[in-house]
Amino acid sequence: MTRWREKILTNPALLPAAAENNLREKELFWCGVEGGQVHRERDANWCLSTAPGGSNSVFNCSFSPREGEARLERIIRSYRDAGVGATFWIGPAAHERGVDKLLKARRVALFKHVPGMACDLRSMKKRFARPRGLKIEPCEDGSRFERYEHPYYGPMTTAIRRTDLDVTFRAAALLPRRVWNFVASVNGVPLGWTTLFLAEGVAGIYDVGVVKHARRQGIGTAVLIGALEHARKLGYRYSVLQASWQGEQVYRRLGYEEVTRVSTWYCSKALQRKQLAGAN
Repeated sequence: MTRWREKILTNPALLPAAAENNLREKELFWCGVEGGQVHRERDANWCLSTAPGGSNSVFNCSFSPREGEARLERIIRSYRDAGVGATFWIGPAAHERGVDKLLKARRVALFKHVPGMACDLRSMKKRFARPRGLKIEPCEDGSRFERYEHPYYGPMTTAIRRTDLDVTFRAAALLPRRVWNFVASVNGVPLGWTTLFLAEGVAGIYDVGVVKHARRQGIGTAVLIGALEHARKLGYRYSVLQASWQGEQVYRRLGYEEVTRVSTWYCSKALQRKQLAGAN
């Protein structure tokens, strides 16, 4: 991790790849925490989990033209046999190798385009209005969310939400110097949340959320800045994230800029069954 951080400090041109790879490392690690399968292969990195809401994603596809169709079929078949859908993250390198064309030929659905953004923490804007009494701190205990709604996952009323929260806390416990969960609260009531994941030389931001009744008050920005200040104190210069359309303008106001664009393609369980029926 230190080696990559030093490389990026001297060569910011590595940021587009770091934005993709930080997400990859986060998803692969989360999948392992869930008890799923993690595959690091010569032409793809992918994970398979049967946990509720589990991590099922494919990254860094670099299939050769000769083997592409067979390799894609093998990976999709693994998800089909497990009875789960999968998301393919196709960045510029995979696009240049025509992986998106292979997915389209299999009628895998293009879901959306996601801007990968980066911010130099030295020039990050920090002065924003925030509610009086708002406290930002690392969160190591999820017991408060038995009583209060979680700012990102919502009320703990479903198995998927409970699993997601449990995995997030277990990940932080297993990698205490690389995974940090931050909560924003007033008088002990949680209002905002984000997860910081340190990998590939950059500080990745994930799962920024604010409870519905407290939005548009600067709470999401405040908890994000708190996490980024922590990353900077640990020696990180750059932060990366994948922006939703709702959050993109907020991130730009902080100082984030788009450095890459990734497309997500979703292979659903229904599509897999249809392809299997056609093959038979």
